[in-house]
Amino acid sequence: MDYHDANRLAWDASEPYHREAVFERVLHELKTPGLSCLDEYALAVFEKLKVEGKSVAQLCCNNGRETMSLIKLGASRGVGFDISETFIQQGRELVEKSGISCELRACDVANIGLEFQEQFDIVYVSVGAVGWFQDLTPFFGKVAELLKPGGQLFVYEQHPFQEMLDLKASVEAPRLTCDYFKSDPYRDTGGLDYYSGKFYDSPPAYWFVHTFATILQTIIDQGMTITQVEEFEHDISNNWPELAAAELKIPLCFQLVAKKL
Repeated sequence: MDYHDANRLAWDASEPYHREAVFERVLHELKTPGLSCLDEYALAVFEKLKVEGKSVAQLCCNNGRETMSLIKLGASRGVGFDISETFIQQGRELVEKSGISCELRACDVANIGLEFQEQFDIVYVSVGAVGWFQDLTPFFGKVAELLKPGGQLFVYEQHPFQEMLDLKASVEAPRLTCDYFKSDPYRDTGGLDYYSGKFYDSPPAYWFVHTFATILQTIIDQGMTITQVEEFEHDISNNWPELAAAELKIPLCFQLVAKKL
């Protein structure tokens, strides 16, 4: 089955809902000096990476808002790649209205052209990216291809432990109902509007669970050295804002930085 093509259709269908929920807020953040679409945890890492004057690529960039935010932080070049033409078009509207110079390309990660090979000091992968892919080897292989020698990968993702939680359970008694080592994908036709939580009839989306070890080892296998790993209790998926504030603390997201040899 062509999971990527199915997911592209499901992702395309969510674009109007995302636009309604956040477009104006994102535009305000991009146009306002001192604001960005990056949270304090991401900003802290980019400060360590010294993003100013560097070239940055973002894979699965959504509408490119984070890529544009990196231009605001002083990156010399920002290129965002996303499988959805509709989200890339939304991003181009943000580029035009914000006046931020940013390149946005609609393509599958596997089809990013050779003209981008070893062109970037930093490759950024943010929340909700790795679960789209059945096999992470070509995904992180593309990261290694895009990075210059000595370039760095920054991943800021929801924690695999989160995938085990029952979304219908109460915050006071979260339940583990899903297999951590699940190999077949979840199938969802309820839509991908994770901002407002609206449900709508959607083409099926397929989501793959990858263990923490799988993510780390795949990066290592692509010739990158992991230099920083940190787990956090705050929620970046918009699935568990109440759980993040609950007394019981569990890992809901993580960051890692790796360097291309």
